Amino acid sequence: MKVRCELKQPVRHKIISIEGNIGAGKTTLASLIAKQTGRQLILEQFEQNPFLADFYREPEKYAFHTELFFLAERYEQWRNMPEAPVVADYSLAKSLYFAEVTLKGAELEVFNRIYNGLTAMVPKPDLTIYLNRTTRQLNENIKLRGREYELAIADSYLEKIQDNYLKHLERLHNQPILVIDARQLDFQEGSEDLSWILQLIQMPCSNGITRV
Repeated sequence: MKVRCELKQPVRHKIISIEGNIGAGKTTLASLIAKQTGRQLILEQFEQNPFLADFYREPEKYAFHTELFFLAERYEQWRNMPEAPVVADYSLAKSLYFAEVTLKGAELEVFNRIYNGLTAMVPKPDLTIYLNRTTRQLNENIKLRGREYELAIADSYLEKIQDNYLKHLERLHNQPILVIDARQLDFQEGSEDLSWILQLIQMPCSNGITRV
C-alpha cells in the first residue's frame, strides 16, 4: 500500500540515483523523472562493455574483466557529473554490490582497492531510490526487453544481487534512501503511480532507509 504525502516545502535534490536489480525498471523510471522534471538524464552505458555477453556464458572466467570495465565507465560518468540537477539509473556503488556477488578471493580484494580509491573522487547521490520487485517480475521484464545474453540469468543470481543491495543500503546512514515496494506499481507516463513518485522525490527525507 502506497504512503500518501502532503507536499509542504519542495526539496531539490541535485543528484537522484535509481537503483534496483536487473530488470527492476530503473531506466524507465529515471527517463520518466527526467522528462517530467527537466532533470538531465544519466544512463549507464552497459552496451559498451565488451565482456558482458561472455560473462553470462562463463561468469567465473569473465567476471573480473566485466566488473572492472563497468567500474571504469561508471567512474568516468560520475566524475564528469554536470552541475545541473540530474537523475541517473545507477550509482557508482552499483559496481561494489555486483562485484561482491561475482568476484571472490584476490580478484575481489583488487577490485575493492580500486573501488575505494575512485569513490573518494566522485559525488554521492543526494537521494537514492531502490525499486524492490519479485524475482518473477524481474524475469518477466528481462524476457520482455529481449537481450539474448540475459535470458539465462539464474534466479539464484538475481536473489544474491537483491540481498547484497539491501544489505548495503541498510548500512548507509549518511544519505536518504527510499526503498519502494514496486511489485504493483506502473510507471507509465501519466499514471497515478508516477505522479506519486514525482511527489515523493520532492519530500524531505531523513538519512537512512525509508520504506514506502
